[in-house]
Amino acid sequence: MKRIADYEVVRELGSGNGGSYWLAHTPARLGRNDEFCALKVLAVQASGDAVERLVAELRKFAAVDTPHLVRFLDAGQEGPTLFFASEFQPNGSIAQHAGRLAPATVIQALGEVARAAHTLHHHGLVHRNIRPSNVLLMGCSQSRGESAPRVPALRPSTPPTRSAHIHHLLEDFVAPNHPLAPSDPPPIAAPARINGPVRAVLTDPGLAHVLAPGAIVTGLAASATLAYLEPDLVRGCPAGPTTDIWGLAVTLHQALTGATPFPDLPTTDLGQALIHLGSAEPVIRIEDPELADLVRQSLAPDRSQRPASAAQFADALSEVRP
Repeated sequence: MKRIADYEVVRELGSGNGGSYWLAHTPARLGRNDEFCALKVLAVQASGDAVERLVAELRKFAAVDTPHLVRFLDAGQEGPTLFFASEFQPNGSIAQHAGRLAPATVIQALGEVARAAHTLHHHGLVHRNIRPSNVLLMGCSQSRGESAPRVPALRPSTPPTRSAHIHHLLEDFVAPNHPLAPSDPPPIAAPARINGPVRAVLTDPGLAHVLAPGAIVTGLAASATLAYLEPDLVRGCPAGPTTDIWGLAVTLHQALTGATPFPDLPTTDLGQALIHLGSAEPVIRIEDPELADLVRQSLAPDRSQRPASAAQFADALSEVRP
C-alpha cells in the first residue's frame, strides 16, 4: 500500500486481528511538527454508518486528558476502507522488547497504562484491547500533551482523494514538545534495548463492538490474542473496568515471564479455546509473590474478587520493589 487518502505510506509496522498498522507521513493539514504517524487500516470494511460510529468512538478517546493514552489524530474512510491515525512512538511496544525489559521498567509501564485505563473508566469508556503490543514505550526525554504552537508539517501532502472522507478527532491539534523528527524514515530494525526509566502510553482501543455491534470475538483467532479476552464477555456480560484489569494482568504476566498465564490454550479450535479460557486455572510463573498475588487476584473467575479499579491495580504495582 502506497497511500490512503492523503497519507503517504512508508512501510508496514505490523498487523493483527483488527487490521494492520503502517508508518505514514503526517499530512500537512494536521499542523503537527512530527513527520511520521501511525496509520491503522481496519480489517473490517465500511458498511452503513460504520465510519460515523468509528469517528464518534475515537472522539471520545481523543477527548480524554491523560498523558498515558496515545493521541488520536484522524479517522476516515476511503472507498470500503476504514482507517485512523495516531502518534507514532519509535521505541515500539512492550511486545517488541520481550525479554529485554527490567522488571522495574515493566512495573512502571503497566502502572502508567493502568492509570490511563482508570481515567478512561472515569469517563465511561473501556479500552477492551490491553495487551503487550498496545503498550507503547517512550523515553523519559520525550513528552506529550504539553502546550506548544502549531507548526507546519515537515513535508507537504497532496489533498485527499475525492472518495476519502476525513474526520478530525481533535478540535485543536497541539504539536508535542519534542525535537522535530528526522527526514528519513525510522529504521526497520527492532528498537534498541531500553535501559532506565521509561514512560508508557496505551494505544489501539478495541472497536469490534462499534464496527460490528453484538460481536464479541470478531476477528479473534490466535490463542495469544484470546488470552487477553476476559471470559465474562464470552458469557454475555457487558465490558467494564474488570475487562481492562484482566488485560492488564495478562499483559503484566506476559511481559515478566514471556508467556501468558494460560499455556495450554487450544490454538486451532476457537470454541474450545473460549471454553478453556473460561474454566482453566491460570498458571502463574511470576517469582515475586506480591506480583503473583496481584495477577492471580486480577484473573479471579468472579469479577467481584478482582481489584476494585484499575487505579487499585496501579497502586498495588507502585508498592512492589523488585
